[in-house]
Amino acid sequence: MSPATPAGPAGSEDVVALLALAPPDGTTRFVDQIVRDAPPGSAFRYFSWPRALLGRYDVLHVHWPEFLLRSGTRRGSATKAALFLLLVARLRATGTPVVRTLHNLKPHTPGSWTEAVLLELLDARVRHHITLNPVTRVPSRRPSTHIPHAHYRDVLPSARRCGRPGTALFVGRIEPYKNVPHLLGVFATLPDPELRLRVVGQADRPLREELQGLAEADPRVGVRFGFVPDADLAAEVAEASLVVLPYSELHNSGVLLVALSLGRPVLVPRTPTTDQLADEVGADWVRRYDGELGADDLEAALRAAPGTARGAAPRLDGRDWPSVAAAHQAVYRRVVAERAEARAAEAGPGARRAERTRVYVYPSGQRNNLGDSVLRRAYLDALRRHGRLHVCVGPDDGYVSGLGLRPGDVVHASPPRWLASALSPRPFRLVAALNAGELVLDTRFAAGVPGKLALALLASLRGGRTVAVGLGVRSPGSRLGRSALRALLRPVSLLAWRDPQSRVWLGQGEVAPDWALALGTPVPELRTEEAPRDVLAVCLRGDRPVPSERWFETVRLLALAHDAELVVVTQMTGDEPRAEEVAARLGASRLPWTGGSHAEHERAVRAVYRRSVAVVSDRIHALILGLTEGAVPVGYTTGRAEKIERTFAAFSTLPVAFSDAELEAGDDPLARAQALVAQRATFLDDLDAARDVLEDLAQELGTTAGAGVRRSRVDMERSAARSRRTGRTTVPTSAR
Repeated sequence: MSPATPAGPAGSEDVVALLALAPPDGTTRFVDQIVRDAPPGSAFRYFSWPRALLGRYDVLHVHWPEFLLRSGTRRGSATKAALFLLLVARLRATGTPVVRTLHNLKPHTPGSWTEAVLLELLDARVRHHITLNPVTRVPSRRPSTHIPHAHYRDVLPSARRCGRPGTALFVGRIEPYKNVPHLLGVFATLPDPELRLRVVGQADRPLREELQGLAEADPRVGVRFGFVPDADLAAEVAEASLVVLPYSELHNSGVLLVALSLGRPVLVPRTPTTDQLADEVGADWVRRYDGELGADDLEAALRAAPGTARGAAPRLDGRDWPSVAAAHQAVYRRVVAERAEARAAEAGPGARRAERTRVYVYPSGQRNNLGDSVLRRAYLDALRRHGRLHVCVGPDDGYVSGLGLRPGDVVHASPPRWLASALSPRPFRLVAALNAGELVLDTRFAAGVPGKLALALLASLRGGRTVAVGLGVRSPGSRLGRSALRALLRPVSLLAWRDPQSRVWLGQGEVAPDWALALGTPVPELRTEEAPRDVLAVCLRGDRPVPSERWFETVRLLALAHDAELVVVTQMTGDEPRAEEVAARLGASRLPWTGGSHAEHERAVRAVYRRSVAVVSDRIHALILGLTEGAVPVGYTTGRAEKIERTFAAFSTLPVAFSDAELEAGDDPLARAQALVAQRATFLDDLDAARDVLEDLAQELGTTAGAGVRRSRVDMERSAARSRRTGRTTVPTSAR
């Protein structure tokens, strides 16, 4: 086959992918499922060092990148390392995107530390990951797509017969981690003389000699060493009733798919991957064992195998070759389009300013708290208008997914690298943006202040500024914590707290609404919606006292009054036990969350709130997210309501929060809640005004130092405008 393999009519729309794989050679290999049935507009080249360094291609697709570096000699390894560095330099200079398929969690054979460092350089160029199963954890914050391993039903001769009962087969390349000697040892303990075991595949000499000796000791065992053509592979599988893969590490396996494609059940170790596959194709087809393979596991699987093979074929939907090939092509087109979009942005209006300005921000938050990622996403969106974001984030991909990072953002994996990039000799203006969200003024906070001050100093030296918008302090904190915060705020030219009490405690700055209010459904759409709201959402903290019986009765009656279904929502994973308990007592449905993608869970939460009359919660960002989707915030709490009160006081005068402990004699919590629901139009006016203020702030983030002095005037203008719309007199946020 030629080095370039078009899969359709070549032309200007072709996306040329350089595959770090050998070209198809007539045998069934992984590369075939990418190229054989690729849609029109696809073109492929296959890896060689001259082609990788000098050839034309739009995207590089790597699979097992360690093999680009490994050689049998020191000289060969050194040569490959030099070529590898040249490849990384070429990719960086041309902006060519890299796609990586994650076949294994880590190489089966560990490499040197030099290899690890070089592979990190390539990983930094990866713009998209492909996973072969949905449980693979992607090691970076880049986007990923799940493309399942294709089946082989259409390419291997079908196994028409059920196989010889009692015959087990191991097939594939024989490596130490596959535990084949252990399989022979376990098989030797089975007393049935009618059982058979076949071992088929290539092996290095030491392993081959060990297996040969074990096989000669048991006449029921047959071995075949060497390359196995497709027809022979199919015949070996057809002869067996069970395929056994006793690997010590099993994440993805082509042999497993071969067996299932030919209608043979498999016996494999229990892993998240094999559990997921068993759910997909049927547990009888994927039999699992725990720990090391034992005689009982093997004997039971051999006994059950003939019945499974005579039944319906395993479900392998979505694994056909055209679908898999089309999915790969879609990924290639996506990363190429993203590169073009980034280049267009660099060449378009405002590009010079974005190129001249870098905005440094460390948007850390609680990885298991949805509200933390939502408010910081809105903050990042505002900062991004004024320069290229340089973001330092941790390793938790679930949390990072909620930050809405974009292809043009520069992501740093560690604080030292993040700060080091600010020392680049290139000329640029630096804006240092302090993280939004709640501060705890303790010793740990004070210890982190010197690094933040260093960044603020760099911002000043580079003609930029330091901004802090959307901060709040939990309490006055320790004297050391307050002193450290005051020192940190000295170089800040734009300071806005998310609640008026924080401003009182620190005695400086202005007040503005929480950034999370900037996201969600537009207010005009909420005002004119026609779909009925048929849900009452409940979201409670797990670290507060259990609600009173009066609380439960109030929530039930509120739902009944609005003919609404009760749904208990979790926005922080630690609240799950409380959510389960509350849902059981209310007889409510649940939207649980045990972790994972913030972005996906936020979509699910917003869908519930978009249907909700109100959100009853003691979580600030459950109430805020609900409001941004048109649900009235009802802060009926089991503890103190002070924190909710002061956060909402930044943009609303309505009494959102109340608690059993603070209700006066004769107060009816149901009447309080109903009164809030009746004020929905006013809440939407408050939301609209809050978004106006946040839009002003977003624009001011990029202006010159001193803009913060104008905050009070902006606040007063916005408050006056809101008063004219609502007929109410409100207190300017700067005066609260």
